[in-house]
Amino acid sequence: AMDNVYQIYLKGNTAIINVRGSTDKKLSWLENFYSSMIPAKGSMFYLDAHHDYCFAKNPQAAVHCGYALAVVIMAGDALPQIEKMNKENISHFIITGHSQGGALAHMFRAYLENTAARKFSRRNEYKVYAFACPMTGNREFIDEYNADFCSQGMSFSLINPQDLVPTFPITYRDGSYVTANDLKQLLFSPDSFSFSKFAVNIAINILDRKIARSVDYFGESVSREISRDIGPLKMPAPLEKINFVKVCNIIELPPAEYPKVLKDSSILRNDSLMAIYHRDSNGHFYNQNLYKKEPAFYQHKPYNYYTSILKKYFPDDYKALPVKNSAEMMRRLEGR
Repeated sequence: AMDNVYQIYLKGNTAIINVRGSTDKKLSWLENFYSSMIPAKGSMFYLDAHHDYCFAKNPQAAVHCGYALAVVIMAGDALPQIEKMNKENISHFIITGHSQGGALAHMFRAYLENTAARKFSRRNEYKVYAFACPMTGNREFIDEYNADFCSQGMSFSLINPQDLVPTFPITYRDGSYVTANDLKQLLFSPDSFSFSKFAVNIAINILDRKIARSVDYFGESVSREISRDIGPLKMPAPLEKINFVKVCNIIELPPAEYPKVLKDSSILRNDSLMAIYHRDSNGHFYNQNLYKKEPAFYQHKPYNYYTSILKKYFPDDYKALPVKNSAEMMRRLEGR
């Protein structure tokens, strides 16, 4: 219902559950922006029924409202799939996803442990690899998640430190909220990520108010908007604090190399300009202003996470990757 889908890959008695990240659909972005914090245990109403959920045992634990809703909806389809696989003697599960999908991977693991554990074989073993994931809960939720899964070596977050998305949602920073100016520079610089018009209007609506008050206000608007698509929706009352915390077991990946793409490739065909703009031993111009600037969300791209994994763990496969960028095409055109 929230445009979340997943794929299951099977090999022997192991299944990989791969949860898709954000799409260009309105509901998918509403899910991200529905960042009010709700109790980690409670009940939500949709599809004309109440659905009890539990992501943590600690009564002080709180989680991301939009991701909680998405997991509870997804569980209605995913849990029968796990039951079916148990009957086929599949008991080892790897849960993974990128970006929004990574956040849902963490949340789904917590849901399986605290809401649905009795449904499945005690032999079941779950391991999480979340890529580029935004934050999902408060300190109490994260402490419990870390104790249950991270400390056992059963949950990992793979993050490029230069990726901006793992710093979301809007939250406290050293006791104060991230300022509106911080976010405007991040989201709306000319080279930044291109939001749809709908998402831009939502973000501006948040930034033009005090964040503490606007997140809950915005949550009510998002809830009404979601109801138009999935039917009547009643969520638990949001908590007053917005204090997201990152999970442990973070594996840092090397940043992706942004290709040197000339702003004006006519320089390569102009002998006088070539003489002015000297090159280094790699054939790159010394004047870096000649090249396009790396977009703000370039490091978040799924393909760049893939290449970073290869670069860190499979260097031979990384070196064997075909080069697709225009800078390489320019070198080939020049016969180098």
